[in-house]
Amino acid sequence: MKSSYLNRYNIVQTFKDNEFQKIFIGTDNKNNDSVVINTFYTDEGSSFWDSIKENYNSFFNNIIDFEKFENKIVIVTKINEGITLNLYLNDFIPSFTERITLIHQYLKSIKKYEFLPNNIKSVLVDESQIVINESILSLDELIIFNQDSFNIEKFDPVMDNIISILKKLTSIKDINYEDLPMYVKVMEFIDKLQKNKSHYTSLEGLFTEFEALNIKSYAITNNIDKIQPDPTNLVGRKVGSINELDLIEPKINKKSISKIALSTTGVIAISIAGVFAFKTIFPMDQNPSLGSNLASNDTVNLELDIDKETEDTVDYKNKEN
Repeated sequence: MKSSYLNRYNIVQTFKDNEFQKIFIGTDNKNNDSVVINTFYTDEGSSFWDSIKENYNSFFNNIIDFEKFENKIVIVTKINEGITLNLYLNDFIPSFTERITLIHQYLKSIKKYEFLPNNIKSVLVDESQIVINESILSLDELIIFNQDSFNIEKFDPVMDNIISILKKLTSIKDINYEDLPMYVKVMEFIDKLQKNKSHYTSLEGLFTEFEALNIKSYAITNNIDKIQPDPTNLVGRKVGSINELDLIEPKINKKSISKIALSTTGVIAISIAGVFAFKTIFPMDQNPSLGSNLASNDTVNLELDIDKETEDTVDYKNKEN
């Protein structure tokens, strides 16, 4: 049975009800649009949430109503149209430059959450919030807690979610040769974040540091038809586990002048009428930076596959003199 809420919304379904929050799926009486009505409990000081209430349009893009009571916050969020990040990466296989544009859009979007509590930040920057429609990345802004996220106090979990997304967006099988300098810059940036994540405390600072890389932003050319979302499914994917991205092996255009093929272990291979491989170890987690590897005089292994029709393979080794 439908019931009115905040005089503007009709509740049509209870999605979640636990000790942390209550979540309802409803409709806006003015236009019949689908909305999510989210009530969560807080011990935060009154003045803090009063400030958020007065300026919530500055912090959020999709939240259309914000109510504060003595011990709870009610947030009403409109439903975004689009597809998930995994679906976009799998079905459209964007180029590396297109992925850089998505990174820029993502970091620019999350910096609006700078002054929110870390437990809310950790939810808002999570991959489950990302939706892509007509080549534009946006965030759903559905604040759905579990026991772990509700009790977060430090910034480290926020960084973990951000790094996970950046690593997924840069997991690619090949790039154009001319994009290699950009690739090196971005991977060193992510490597630095991962190794020094405990030193970061600011979303604004992350975006500023990324912009300081001075990487040109490329327009995404893939066109995605508008998708009318199912509110229940959209909210449901916020609390479900997210499967790791299974990258699809892209088809290599043999007519291309040169390509950089990247393996998960960090091997770089330049394809020119066959496979001409320049190997170096990718810096993520524990290896030295890619930039220093490229500049070093360490042993470099070069392999040349003459042609698929030729069975002979010649190995070249260029060792330090």
